[in-house]
Amino acid sequence: MLVIDRLFMRVRREDDGAVLVTVVVVMLVGFIVASIIAASVLFTIRANATNKGQTQAFIAAESGRDVAVASMSACSTTHFTGTDPTYDTRVYFSDIDGVQPTTSNGLTEGCPTSATDYIVVKSTGTGPHNSTVTIDSVYPWQVTYSQQPGGVVTYFSGGFTAGVSHYTGDLVLRDGTYRCNNSATLTGDLYVLSGDVEFSTTCRVEGDIWASGHVTNGSQAATVTGSITTNSYVTLSSNGATSVGKDINAVGVVHLDNQGNDHATVGG
Repeated sequence: MLVIDRLFMRVRREDDGAVLVTVVVVMLVGFIVASIIAASVLFTIRANATNKGQTQAFIAAESGRDVAVASMSACSTTHFTGTDPTYDTRVYFSDIDGVQPTTSNGLTEGCPTSATDYIVVKSTGTGPHNSTVTIDSVYPWQVTYSQQPGGVVTYFSGGFTAGVSHYTGDLVLRDGTYRCNNSATLTGDLYVLSGDVEFSTTCRVEGDIWASGHVTNGSQAATVTGSITTNSYVTLSSNGATSVGKDINAVGVVHLDNQGNDHATVGG
């Protein structure tokens, strides 16, 4: 009986040792798994913090760029700064025909001119923990003139005589008379601020006429595709189908003279 009890006690002691080893192994594996999970969580938190800083810095850089672009139509400065968000932005221009820059490197800081082809806005934004992002934004620069269909307006002091066959652009005479005597065409509006408008020999205005003085046609087929507005009178010969595309507004008399088989026409 004593021998049997001793055998049972030996078996139980050996089982207790195996269970202890199993528990230690399981604890070690659990510690390793927990360490890996904790390291992964810490890495994700740090990566998210870095991404947040970079994203906010990028948004700040874009904000500085937008401020600069909105100010370029009336350029008074080329250096812009902000604190909320934080950005530092400068504007550069390129006058090299046909060459589009990709960065601001080698370009001159300053306001664009009529000769400028491209502007580059370099903006650096700052986010949390001093994270920074710099962007270069390239824009084509185009010079346009509002309310001017021809895209070009020319001013003259004194009289103007149309001596070429075609003139493109709005024409403004501060003083003096506009004379057309060479079958010329003006593609644009005509403004005669202190003078008359005198047509002869199939002259044509593809636009409107504003005149302080009288508007007359002493020969063949004057054509105005727009309207005529004058502070004086209008006398047009219908020889050769003189026509006004829109209406005639005059302080004085409007006279259409039929000198041939063709009638003058007024669209308005």
